[in-house]
Amino acid sequence: MNNLFELQKEVQRISNQAAALSASLNAIEQKIAQFGEPTVQSPDFEKIKLLAANFPFKSHPIAALSRRAASLYLKILAKIILLSSDQRACMEQLVFLQWICTQASVDLPKLLHDANQVTMQTFEKIDQLLPKATQEQLIVDSLILANFTGQATQSALEYIVNLCVICNVPEKNLRTFSQIAKSVLQQKSNFYKKKNASILSYRSLFNHYLSPQQRDTLTQAQRYLVVEIPDSAVSQFRWKVKQQATVRTGDLIATYRKIRNSNITTNIVAHISGVLFQFHSNKTIYGVISTADDNKNDIRDWILKGARNEPD
Repeated sequence: MNNLFELQKEVQRISNQAAALSASLNAIEQKIAQFGEPTVQSPDFEKIKLLAANFPFKSHPIAALSRRAASLYLKILAKIILLSSDQRACMEQLVFLQWICTQASVDLPKLLHDANQVTMQTFEKIDQLLPKATQEQLIVDSLILANFTGQATQSALEYIVNLCVICNVPEKNLRTFSQIAKSVLQQKSNFYKKKNASILSYRSLFNHYLSPQQRDTLTQAQRYLVVEIPDSAVSQFRWKVKQQATVRTGDLIATYRKIRNSNITTNIVAHISGVLFQFHSNKTIYGVISTADDNKNDIRDWILKGARNEPD
């Protein structure tokens, strides 16, 4: 399976074709609705594990958290499933949640039972255990989980809004996170070709959900050509920062003098923040500002193919 849409279709196909499985899923749903404790040995959870094992995504950031922090993260996230009433949605949500649980070595059936114990005291631990970036990741994952079948329940949305209030997330950020969640669920490559600064600035919140092709598309969208000067046009060209240095908007990155007016020094400043990649090819000096995880050779090939993104 290449993306979440295909995973959803596969889960739906299994649910529709296997009567025994559907009956078992109904039992799970009833247990969750009654806040009971699911059984680890249930064949339904074995099926969920198998489906989750087919997720094509990179490691979830939760893998870097402490066990206590990961437990809090997942407990808050799992509560959303208890707020869902649709059997199909519940199954798909469980598969997604199982995949994240695997990253943190957390038992899903026990987690669902513990999620019933989420109270205001649980939320009070957020600032203590979860860094700001992790809180934002939690909100994005909550939106993904709540909207797995395209329509979140009212109670789930209210829960997420309350979570945003507790995490001090402004409304404009919530709108951005909603766009990110939508893009992950739809897995449309065209979305990542758009130059949406608000989306790109939160790449760390969804990069692990992208296919290799989508990551390449997004990386290319974040490359900006800031220097392109033929050798024949300048003298005394000097880089003022090191190769792959982090620069900010307005930083001086290079100086040069024009051949025809060698007495005047021209300054080149960064028009966007990022990491500056420098190289020389075809008797031309190039400078490209991109992300820290980009690759100089890939950038060189991209430039020589005629690709260009210029800062606004």
